[in-house]
Amino acid sequence: MDGSRLVATLKAYPYAEILFPKEPLLVQLVVDGQSFFLSIRQGEILFQEEGTMESEIILSGTKAVMEEVIEGKRKLLEAIRLKGLQAKGSYRRLLLLESIFWLAGMQ
Repeated sequence: MDGSRLVATLKAYPYAEILFPKEPLLVQLVVDGQSFFLSIRQGEILFQEEGTMESEIILSGTKAVMEEVIEGKRKLLEAIRLKGLQAKGSYRRLLLLESIFWLAGMQ
């Protein structure tokens, strides 16, 4: 998974940053068995390919589906409903993450 592309996309689209929370939104992405960590908050986006992070949301699935969601080509909740992704976390935080990805994909 290309974390630098994800970070560049989110930083390049100013309207997505409006949604960034003050406290970090911590996400673990499990792609084909490999874990990545994403932290989003106002003024800062971090992507780590290793380490541990106490994640509020855990998304797991294949690389193809995960990239569609992250690039805004498919909505997060749609991918979950169609069983392309599995998710753990609060519904409210999933909606926030979906909005950020969807807006970033509109550029």
